[in-house]
Amino acid sequence: MLTQKRKTSRNQGFTLIELLVVVAIIALLISILLPSLKRAKDQAKATVCLTHQKTLYNGATLYGADNKNYLPRGIQGLGSQTGPGEYQVFASAVLPYVGWNEKGVLWVSRPGYHPQQVRRRLNDTVRQFPMFQDPAYPAWYDGMDEHASKQPGTNPQHFVTSTFPTPYTYKNIDYDAGNLEWREDAAWVPANAAAADYIGTSRIEKFPAEAPPSRVIYMTAVDKTVPWSARRWGMRFYSMFLTSHLPFGGQPRIDDLPRHPNGHNCLFFDGHAKILDLKQIDKSYPNPLDERLKWFTVMPDGWTP
Repeated sequence: MLTQKRKTSRNQGFTLIELLVVVAIIALLISILLPSLKRAKDQAKATVCLTHQKTLYNGATLYGADNKNYLPRGIQGLGSQTGPGEYQVFASAVLPYVGWNEKGVLWVSRPGYHPQQVRRRLNDTVRQFPMFQDPAYPAWYDGMDEHASKQPGTNPQHFVTSTFPTPYTYKNIDYDAGNLEWREDAAWVPANAAAADYIGTSRIEKFPAEAPPSRVIYMTAVDKTVPWSARRWGMRFYSMFLTSHLPFGGQPRIDDLPRHPNGHNCLFFDGHAKILDLKQIDKSYPNPLDERLKWFTVMPDGWTP
């Protein structure tokens, strides 16, 4: 009886070889599943990013409904260390329509407030609203200024807004081609009237009827090297209005690395969104302007590169 019991007990155990086989099978299954899990995680981040962009778009259209259909975009070239500049037009206009319940517009200088204080206040406010954040933003690079925080998720805004003149003008083309000169001092004062016409002012404007809203990008991924500083500037440079701001331009404000699988989420002026490959967004030099800017503006009739 005792012998029978011991034999049965031995038969119920696993040998070392059997355990190793089981471990090997589990490891093989994990190695097969991990890429699929990563793709699923990346796709989930892309979906969250798209939801945030659409929330901001809804806020922009609500702003337009209250302001004669004018849409907040950005400011071209008038940023300075002494004025509101191009730093905050979109964010400050949209905030009251996405849950910010204070009165007034943050980017307007107020008595007793230095513009840098206003920008820092806006910076702190925007960081409280997750719709300005892209979960796939590279958290390891949150700024290039010595005062910028390096903690993950501290960059206040992960999207850049299109401020390209629509439609383009011949002066825009001349400026993009380097044929106009302007003085890039602290106040960004134009050197001549032509440059002043190009630079323009606040881009809170109606979207032109002659431009197809389903073909013009309103918002996409901001480049990770766009400078900002919680201490000095607060928010800045969240609009793009030059060919050099494209992903493969000399001063990119659109990220030059894929943010999501296959490229960037691009939100269009009609409210639809899709992922575009970087080479679709910017065919890069030496392709002509009409090819590089086809997603951002409408070129003038009769213009040929």
